[in-house]
Amino acid sequence: MTSTMATTPHPTAAKPSSDDLTEKPTTDTVEASEASTPVHKQLAESRRVLVVCSLCMVVFIAALDTVAMTVALPSIVQNLEASDSAYSWIASAYLLAQCVTAPIWGKFSDVFGRKPVLLVANALFFAASLIAALSVNTAMLLVARTAQGVGAGGLLVLANICISDLFSLRERAKYLGLLGAVWAVAVALAPLIGGALTERLSWRWIFWINLPCIALSILLLATFLRVHNQGTTLLAGLKAIDWLGTVLVIAGTTILLVGLQFGGVTYPWSSATVICLLLFGILTLLAFGFVQWRVSTSPLIPSVIFTQRSNIAVLIVCFCQSLAFMASAFFLPLYFQLVLGASSLLSGVWFLPLALTFSVFCVATGVFIRRTGHYLAVIRVGLLAMTLGCGLFVTFPSHADWPRIICFQGVAAIGIGLNFYAPLLALQAHLEPPKIAAGTSAFQFVRMLSNAISLVIGQVIVQSQVQAQSAGLLVADVPPSLMAQLGKGNIIEAVASIRELSPGQQEKLLNILTFGFSRMWIFYSVVSFVGLMASLSITNVRTQSTQVGVKSEEDNIEMGQQAGVEVGSKS
Repeated sequence: MTSTMATTPHPTAAKPSSDDLTEKPTTDTVEASEASTPVHKQLAESRRVLVVCSLCMVVFIAALDTVAMTVALPSIVQNLEASDSAYSWIASAYLLAQCVTAPIWGKFSDVFGRKPVLLVANALFFAASLIAALSVNTAMLLVARTAQGVGAGGLLVLANICISDLFSLRERAKYLGLLGAVWAVAVALAPLIGGALTERLSWRWIFWINLPCIALSILLLATFLRVHNQGTTLLAGLKAIDWLGTVLVIAGTTILLVGLQFGGVTYPWSSATVICLLLFGILTLLAFGFVQWRVSTSPLIPSVIFTQRSNIAVLIVCFCQSLAFMASAFFLPLYFQLVLGASSLLSGVWFLPLALTFSVFCVATGVFIRRTGHYLAVIRVGLLAMTLGCGLFVTFPSHADWPRIICFQGVAAIGIGLNFYAPLLALQAHLEPPKIAAGTSAFQFVRMLSNAISLVIGQVIVQSQVQAQSAGLLVADVPPSLMAQLGKGNIIEAVASIRELSPGQQEKLLNILTFGFSRMWIFYSVVSFVGLMASLSITNVRTQSTQVGVKSEEDNIEMGQQAGVEVGSKS
């Protein structure tokens, strides 16, 4: 084995076999370039199906663990005797770790190859799930949840990157839509699965069920996945990593999200602690941006991504869509529980109109883009529907109005589903193949950061309405302890306490909560409209059906050189 800096493929390097999963189009059609015989073509398709199923499986598990824990938190707190601060961190540590590590996984996959990095992410998630299931105290569970989040960040980022490597820009729309549908189904089923496991068995089974799924995924991916692999030595790879940028993005994102988590719960928003955390977090992220732009020779997020107005608009759309999506996924079930009195299981059932419609339109979007090659109309129509849907949520009353609950969720779901992966395709259409992994990582980073911020913003708006109406609640003799829970954002804990109030007290409190939710949906409808305005700056590039993310050995070498590593060649 020798390692040399190369600009052309090694003369003795073996050509990929015709049944490789990475497409190498050399003729007018993908099919002709993919297999020389029907048997080889059938084998390639079988492998591809198994790989896509494996990627869908890891996306499902990662999404499931995002929401299922919410239902189990009261049982976990009681079982492990967790403090109030630990209560919130058990849920948020997972999202925070996902967000912090998203840009790093893409860079690692460029340097060390998709397959080994994806397998490492799977192994990390497996080990973290095992530790979480065996946790005997809060500290052990928090460490496990953080490690789970790191692994989940890798699973979500690498799943999208691998789809981008395996399929042409137009073809990948269908499979990205499938991943989006899987995510939606997982989010919808998470309260049902989490509640059933917690009530019938134990909260630990939320983690136990991950193990066979991830183990099967590791086996299938190790056997059948064939995508871009640099063959970089460990030392050369470590030298190629932008460690300064890595430290800055981890530190900046962590400080910012910790400040958001502390605000209004552990400390008042006006406290020096929260203000300093938010300020230093923003300044550190600005320093990260400067390092990527001016200092780093192999940046985590190349500045070329931000040189086109269309790409910036796509990331703004991604941020706005993710804000609205996470608000819908978290606060609609919460509205069903707090205001309408549904159980955790029933709230999951009532959320199905949005989740199922979202899933259908994710897949339909992929099919439409695959057939037509157009994504711009999809993005704009989706943002219009999302704006309308969030606006309609403003009218939700303090009692169950089923026509509104079902129809309005459907309208919002159409918009969210149309924009779950279409913006990513718009971003990739403007990037050269060597930049697709970095662009995908940047997209996922923006999405995860937006998800984490969305939960904080929504809770702050509802909290502010409860606090503004505190005088009326005192007159109605609502217990101060319950008001304190709501004022600190401990909304999930407050569900049981609300059921113990008298009918008059419940009516007063539920009217205030309904008003708080309506103010919150006004904010998210404005956010959706901002995304719609940003979409006007996105330009359309007709997608091709014969161009893939990594087309040839020359592309692999170019990707390695742009990552700043030596590309090893076998002799």
